[in-house]
Amino acid sequence: MSERDLTAGPLGPHLAALAGPAALGMLFTTLYNVVDTFYAGWISTEAQAGLALSFSVFMLLVSLGFGLSQGASALIGGALGAGRPEAARAYAAGALGLAALLGVALGLAGALLAGPALALLGAEPSVLAAAESYLTLLFLGLPGFLVGFTANGVLTAQGDTSANRNAQAAAFLANIGLNPLLIYGVFGLPGLGFDGIAASTVLIQAAVALFLISRARRTRALRGARWRDAKPSRATLLALLRQGLPASLTMVVMMAGGLIMQAHLQPFGAAAVAGFGVAFQVEQLILLPILSLSIALMPLTAQNFGARDHDRVRQAATLAAFAALGLSLAGSVLLGLFGAALTGLFTEDAAAIASGAAYLRAAALMTPAYALMFLVTAFFQGVRRPVWSVVIGLYRQILALLLFPALFVSGLGWGLAGVWAGLFAAVWSGFALSMLLAVVIGRRAIGGFRPDFSALRRGGA
Repeated sequence: MSERDLTAGPLGPHLAALAGPAALGMLFTTLYNVVDTFYAGWISTEAQAGLALSFSVFMLLVSLGFGLSQGASALIGGALGAGRPEAARAYAAGALGLAALLGVALGLAGALLAGPALALLGAEPSVLAAAESYLTLLFLGLPGFLVGFTANGVLTAQGDTSANRNAQAAAFLANIGLNPLLIYGVFGLPGLGFDGIAASTVLIQAAVALFLISRARRTRALRGARWRDAKPSRATLLALLRQGLPASLTMVVMMAGGLIMQAHLQPFGAAAVAGFGVAFQVEQLILLPILSLSIALMPLTAQNFGARDHDRVRQAATLAAFAALGLSLAGSVLLGLFGAALTGLFTEDAAAIASGAAYLRAAALMTPAYALMFLVTAFFQGVRRPVWSVVIGLYRQILALLLFPALFVSGLGWGLAGVWAGLFAAVWSGFALSMLLAVVIGRRAIGGFRPDFSALRRGGA
């Protein structure tokens, strides 16, 4: 197993050991989605647009369970750092039980509401037809997604990010082969067309969940746990909800921001939506190393905050920020120079390529802001102040995204470029708000959020 005591030992090796596998895990997750986008492009531009639209709606409900995973991970890490293994076990088992229940309830609700949700976004009839049955089928696999996320949260809290890396690598490879078989048919069975992409995902994510649960059950956080522990006590449930609901709301707000972007793009046609969907996948590939640092920072913060070692929390945050800024500058160069070429790998539609390339040019200028905002969110989770991430998200993903693109598109008449300009304004103003809140909340939680370069001066030691 890859469990780690993050309260002792040099910070640099801990950060690298957590971030490296996390980056690869997210890389394979993103490549998994790229495979879906690639095969959807074989079907039609409308299928690609439907995939992008369906993914946004699906992730809106998935985000509820994903937030539970983040909240549980912070609680488990804090309990282990404080030397309370019984509390860690209660949080881990209770979170898995709650995830399974949420998965069933939300899956059924999503399957019933898939059509109306897509219609509310103003999708073109051809796109709506491609997306509705695909999304309904995908919702049936929601329990596997949520339980898998939560099992990974249990592992991450203990410094194990390699299990998810292995699971996502296997899922990516399986998706390459299973997608065309289910789309076009095999062994005399009829193909499912666009729905075959959803069927592949449902089957593969169920297998991923089973693997991660088997790994998590052998860790100290679940050692000795029984099936009845999956029904959390009232105190455990309240703790999970207090930590998990703000994290879930943060994810919901982020997904809602994606839907707002989709709504802004709908008047410009399917090519604009498809180009954004493809370019978003490209951007995620570039952001992976930065996101992995935030994943690594959260358990480092949680365990050391639980151990009341606030100096070590500051040193970890400073080390992660220094690394994230360096990676973000390199990512900005890649997005700015090669955006059009990368978008063109996944679609031959000239209008979709132009839309995606324009978005990536704007994204190149936003990458440093994203980098530090990811770390601030991880810090808030680790010190058990997740509600402030919701505040930042409500401003950046809702208020600012409703205001700025509308201002630039309708008020100034900038057309599609106004959507990207509005996103730029929303991100950088959200960054300013996140930095202000980090200083204020850091002062209350750990006696100050000032940079501490001790770990850097010691070469990460």
